Amino acid sequence: MLFSLQVYYRFNCFRSKTGFNCSDEFIIGIKNKYFERGILIKIYGKKVRNL
Repeated sequence: MLFSLQVYYRFNCFRSKTGFNCSDEFIIGIKNKYFERGILIKIYGKKVRNL
């Protein structure tokens, strides 16, 4: 193959005063011999409150 497609997925949760703030992150990267490019796509979820 001349180039490869790589997809990374991360799920982050941050604790805040109102509860947890969670976000989904997708990183799509195209890589070959000559160049390397990455696209970061962030999808923010709703805040989850403490019960």
